[in-house]
Parts: sequence; C-alpha cells; structure tokens
Amino acid sequence: GRMDGLHTILEAVKHTKVDTTAIIMGECASAASILALHCNNVHVTDSASMLCHHLSLHVGGKHNDVVAHLEHITRTSLNLMRSAYEGFLTEEELTEMIKGREIYLDSDEIIQHLEARQKYWEGKHEVLEQAQNPQPVTPKGKAAKPK
Repeated sequence: GRMDGLHTILEAVKHTKVDTTAIIMGECASAASILALHCNNVHVTDSASMLCHHLSLHVGGKHNDVVAHLEHITRTSLNLMRSAYEGFLTEEELTEMIKGREIYLDSDEIIQHLEARQKYWEGKHEVLEQAQNPQPVTPKGKAAKPK
C-alpha cells in the first residue's frame, strides 16, 4: 500500500465516532497490518496471516531531492511504525523490523500478539491513571486514604 493513501484512511479511522473493526482473513500485509492495528476491534480468522515490515521505497529524481525526500520519509515512517506496532511487536521485533526484517505471523501468532498488546496498553493506561491521580503520602511514608 501507499503511505499517502494509508495516512488518509488512518485519519478517518482516528476521527470517526463509531467503533471500527478489522477482519483479518487471508493475508494482511504491510499497510493493511497497520490499518488493522488502528481499528478498535480486530477479528482473526483461521486463515489469517500477517506481514509486518518497514517501508519499501521507489524514489527518483535529482540527488538532493531524493536525499531530502528519503530523510523525510524515514522520519515519518519511523513514527508510524512505532505507533502502529507499539505493544503488538516486542521492542526487539520492532527494532529488527525497522532494520529490515520481515515478520510473518500466522493466525495463532497474531492472536498472541494482540493479547500481548492488550496487556501492554492496560498496563500503560494504569500507569497514566496513577500519575494523574497520585495518592498523598503520610509523613511515615504510607499512602493515606483519599477523603
């Protein structure tokens, strides 16, 4: 898929007020995996497989223009990869993917990664809630009960 088209769809998904659902049936590769992971719900069929990889590029033009374009695409694609696959891929998998490894997952592995992502986001949400609502500390160092 193309990054510009993917970004357009992702913005629509982010700003819709309805729940979004991805149904992974057969191969869900590249931009499709990023789109699926931006949906509120992901259903995985028995035939599902997923390919996660970093950007493939086809650029041409004057040298300086190509270099500037490549620097821009590298920066924006890294942000997209990290936000899309955060918690879904392990930090090691994400780093390897960004370095060029293609990660292939079957339906069971997709489900395992989705479950890991759910736990990751629940833990991150809990940490944010605790930071926003700190418990007062008594002089003895014990947490005081909120009034």
